[in-house]
Amino acid sequence: MAVQPTARRSGRGTALLNHHRSRLDHVNLLSWTSTTTDAQNMHIRHGYTPQPTINLPEGPTLSTMRRNPRHHTPGQPKPVPPQDNEPAPFHRVP
Repeated sequence: MAVQPTARRSGRGTALLNHHRSRLDHVNLLSWTSTTTDAQNMHIRHGYTPQPTINLPEGPTLSTMRRNPRHHTPGQPKPVPPQDNEPAPFHRVP
């Protein structure tokens, strides 16, 4: 998810995150994101918690964040709380 620099601080990022969170909560999924320092506070306001950073060799440092679903849907497994030693998921794209 991204918002053009000229559209930042207009509420568009918040609207996108609200929609995204509602979909994840509906199916009881936790979410991970990597974000810029500028966007971290917005993600924190939406329930994301900072996680360890990922330093890419010869690349940027990624600030990772995690958010648990906000409710439990009957028939779905209950969310698992984060563990301190749980690594952030990172998938290399070929």
